Amino acid sequence: MGFAYRPAWNDEWALPWHYTYLYDLRALSQRYSQTDQRANVFALEGIRGLNAR
Repeated sequence: MGFAYRPAWNDEWALPWHYTYLYDLRALSQRYSQTDQRANVFALEGIRGLNAR
């Protein structure tokens, strides 16, 4: 899931963000391994556009 905030009155700045939920299970061939993993991953980025003047 991802979104971006870009105000209509100011096209110089943008603030996109992204969210990922990871749920990894171990392979069936790994009987005695405890490798199941759950993770919430957030990414946020600020972008400034450069205008030629």
